Amino acid sequence: MALSSQNQPDREVWVQKINDLLINGDEQERITAVKSLAEIGLAPPAPYSRENQDTIIDARLRTFMQWSFAFKSEKDKEEIEILFVNNCIDTSADAEVRRLSALALGYNLSLSAEQQGKLQKMAAAGNTNLLLQNYLVWSSYILSTDQKNDTSAFHKLETDLTALSKSAYASDRYLMAIAFSKNGNTGDIGFLKAAFARESEVGKNEDVLSALAFAILKIDRNEPRNLSKLDWGVVVAYFIIMVLIGVYYSKKNKSFKDFALGGKSMGSFSIGLSLFANMLSSLSYLSYPGEMIRYGPAIFAGMLAFPVTHWVVGWFIIPKFMKEDVSSAYELLEKKLGVSIRLAASFLFISLRFLWMATVIFATVDTAIGAIFDISPLQRLIFGFLLLVITLFYSSIGGLKAVVMTDVVQTFLLWIGAILTIVIVSVNLGSFTSWIPDHWLAHWSPLRWGFNATERSTVGNAVLMLFVWYICTSGSDQMAIQRYLATRDLKAARRSFGIALLSNLVVKILLGLVGLALMGFFFKNPHLLKGGETVLEQADNFFPRFIVVGFPLGIAGLVFAGLLAAAMSSLSGGLNSTAVVISEDWLKRFGKKKSSKNEVKRIKLLSVSVGIVVLLLSSVVGFIHGNLFDIIQKTANLFVAPLFVLFFMALFIPFSTERGTLIAGLSSVIFAMGIAYFEFMGIKSLWIMTASLIFGIAVGITASYIEVLFYKKRQIKRF
Repeated sequence: MALSSQNQPDREVWVQKINDLLINGDEQERITAVKSLAEIGLAPPAPYSRENQDTIIDARLRTFMQWSFAFKSEKDKEEIEILFVNNCIDTSADAEVRRLSALALGYNLSLSAEQQGKLQKMAAAGNTNLLLQNYLVWSSYILSTDQKNDTSAFHKLETDLTALSKSAYASDRYLMAIAFSKNGNTGDIGFLKAAFARESEVGKNEDVLSALAFAILKIDRNEPRNLSKLDWGVVVAYFIIMVLIGVYYSKKNKSFKDFALGGKSMGSFSIGLSLFANMLSSLSYLSYPGEMIRYGPAIFAGMLAFPVTHWVVGWFIIPKFMKEDVSSAYELLEKKLGVSIRLAASFLFISLRFLWMATVIFATVDTAIGAIFDISPLQRLIFGFLLLVITLFYSSIGGLKAVVMTDVVQTFLLWIGAILTIVIVSVNLGSFTSWIPDHWLAHWSPLRWGFNATERSTVGNAVLMLFVWYICTSGSDQMAIQRYLATRDLKAARRSFGIALLSNLVVKILLGLVGLALMGFFFKNPHLLKGGETVLEQADNFFPRFIVVGFPLGIAGLVFAGLLAAAMSSLSGGLNSTAVVISEDWLKRFGKKKSSKNEVKRIKLLSVSVGIVVLLLSSVVGFIHGNLFDIIQKTANLFVAPLFVLFFMALFIPFSTERGTLIAGLSSVIFAMGIAYFEFMGIKSLWIMTASLIFGIAVGITASYIEVLFYKKRQIKRF
């Protein structure tokens, strides 16, 4: 129960029960308790300290205590491992101590190559005590990770272990099965299946049957699965195409307006797809299937807000920006309320984009790449760096035109990846309807229709969340506004937003179906997931995991490229728009004026600097609690509403004041952070944007009204 508990408080309850048994139980209960602590990986409490081990008479209890001491520190672990190896090879030591030392080594300790060699040599020498010999072979086989290249020695261990499958003792057969589950490979599956069939007919021991079944599934799960050379060829070809697009458009950028706004002549179709690609990102590509799998389809009800969203954004928000001749959306705020509001808004945007791009890299590298490849944290950081470098190259030399054109390519890759997933799962499971549930699944959140800030997901919450996100993003985010301004006129900008919404609608439906399809596939094939977590805990990893276990050669590379495309389209847009805002709102104001040519060069250098900061921030995102969808709300979407509060006050409140708007923005930020990281008032993460928006606007209107009223009273007194 302590091992299987899903949260720390439950685990602590069961660990305390074990500790109570160790302190107050009889001799056999104490032995069982300390062995349990060792298997969990915990040191025993006082008075069972390492200093008092010599006072323990019972050899079994003392050995298990030493085993549990290995988890106090790395130094203790090394000392205990050496002690247990010495126990095993010391022929004068007590046979029970030698056997239990071998047992402990085989469970969850590890050895250096030198210690592995000592143990392997002892196992190969044979022993008059058959039980001890079996344990030596068992532990030596499990721990021979560095000795596998010594084929003769390892083959001898494997032969001795295989012989245990026909032992008259169930304990020997059980040992054999557990050993293969820990260090076997796919070549052993045939032998294990034969052993399972024999056990079913002859031995019929349920523990042995379970251990054999577990070994077969565990070997399949632990088998390294990577992309083939053909798949990598497809990925490399995709990268080359992205770079060539950047090089091509770099020759067409003659001025700052060309670089930042595409010459204000780009078509509504390409702008619409670019807007969609930037708003979708790899975050949605990974989180929406995972959200469907873990919590159900309620979140997808948010798409019901699209018609109203199109009307509000297209006819009330976009026209406000299109009539202004600006490069940065925040220039408009300065005209309305003053320079402090512009700087506050640009600072919020820069912070928002830093967090958003850091989350994109984290999700792509940790959730996606980590699910596909067994790589270390350092290797993940290197992969994130390469992803960023390629994106930086084509976006920094090609400007907005390169960003938009690559977004178009990447959009089609996203669609292809989602459609192929659905098709291949359907073929694998037998039909297009085989993976669609015919009832509301037990692990899904109950379906509720209304609005409730203390509920994670209701239909009302989903509709409101998506509506608020689109309104806030379309009305304050430089990435969106930059694309409206890059079109010819208001009609084209409005059409671009409609295309983005329609594309989003199609892809969200596809991603919801992808979630259902992947759930059906992995619920039927859980052994194809990585070990260490439940099926539902890996929901965010289903999509990237399916790339290597479900797709045929070549197609896996194409879909993997689509996953990278989702990240790169977001990063390219984010780097470009963030660099433009820093240049327009900060460097132009506080730095030296540059020529048009030098200005483009400065933005390119800014893009590189932004990329480096984003990469460093991405290593921190993993410490935030929650599934990927929750992490997005707490990072990428944290400042979405506070930023729009400033625009709402400037554009829609006639009596808004500079001071009142600043107070509104700051209040909204504090309220959003209180919900995200302290669950203020029990409000759930999906309500961060809505609650902070309402609170910020209310504070801003009140503060501005009081200031105006106070100013009027002072004027009357003066008169």
